[in-house]
Amino acid sequence: MRFKGIIVVAAWAAMGCAAWASADTVRVINNANQVVITETSSRVQVDVKGINGDAGKTYQYEACHSKEGLSTSEREGRDWTVRIPMAKSDTSKCGKHQFELFLSGVYFGWGGTSAHDNWTGAPKLTHEWGILNILGGAYKFGNRNRLSLGIGYQHRQYRLKRDFQFVTANEQGDIDIATVPPAHEKPSATLHNYTVQFPLLYAKGFGKGFWAYGGCVMDWNCYASYDYNYQTDKTKHRETTHGLRQRKITFDLLAGLTWHGLGAYFRYSPQQVFASGAGPKLDKTWTLGITLGF
Repeated sequence: MRFKGIIVVAAWAAMGCAAWASADTVRVINNANQVVITETSSRVQVDVKGINGDAGKTYQYEACHSKEGLSTSEREGRDWTVRIPMAKSDTSKCGKHQFELFLSGVYFGWGGTSAHDNWTGAPKLTHEWGILNILGGAYKFGNRNRLSLGIGYQHRQYRLKRDFQFVTANEQGDIDIATVPPAHEKPSATLHNYTVQFPLLYAKGFGKGFWAYGGCVMDWNCYASYDYNYQTDKTKHRETTHGLRQRKITFDLLAGLTWHGLGAYFRYSPQQVFASGAGPKLDKTWTLGITLGF
């Protein structure tokens, strides 16, 4: 049996008002198998199943009225989908509590790191990239609120200026910073830190497709190494040292803003990179970057 549904949504004139004040056509759906309309004192929800003969294809529209005003959301997909939070289609059901598992975004950032003692001017650029939540769990509540905890991955690079390099300081493998020998041409020194991260974030949706989020990230810095590249008499050299004693657990502050899944973030890492006595004092790292799919 062919069914043609036209979903009509309106705004309330005042809080608690049951009459429609205005109406706009949101979506026209043809050949739906089932349409369910649910109404309470604060919201109207329309669920459509089996679009164009596909039993697994669904559509949902919801309009809520709260102290913050009228908010609407729509979602189209299948019964089982991969959720990407803070994207355009990611809006929590108003007035409901909901749990979900999700995968969230890729990010790229650039910034700086502070060095102390004799090497204040040695750091050049700090670069990082990662996936904040390879797997995350979220608790959604109220009008577009989300509290999430996840596990992700990050690779951060600490680069030194042209005149400096990392060197092994003793038999225990501790490292230090030294000046580059005059015979080394085109020197490049980079420290690599590989991290499994656990972000605990609160996010708030507002406007049309905007999300703001912030929170704390616990880092398990599981591995570190450094590379030193240089050239002598047109011969290229590459030295790599593994097994550095980086600080295993650190904590960062993270905040950002997204619009339809695209956005920017700021991250601050106040603690030292190395364990006490295992390397030069590098701390107070900050990065600014772009995000995709948050």
